[in-house]
Amino acid sequence: MKLRGVFRGTKLPDGQHTIGTKWVFKIKREANKSIEKCKARLVAKGFKTRNDIDFTETFSPGVKYVTLGMVIVITSTFTGRWNN
Repeated sequence: MKLRGVFRGTKLPDGQHTIGTKWVFKIKREANKSIEKCKARLVAKGFKTRNDIDFTETFSPGVKYVTLGMVIVITSTFTGRWNN
């Protein structure tokens, strides 16, 4: 990855620590069980994070479509902007 220019090295500030990473490999298969493609990704190990120090900076919230749909329906009902 370094040869391809994906990242560049840097020095950590005093008092900071690195978060470990690991490679996750997965084989995607087609319906007839033949290999479609091999995938690899680098993921961060989150068990070294500390609440209110690292966690708020690295947390990425996610929402389900059902929850988002319910919020839109409730909001449009209370604001009177419900279109049939």
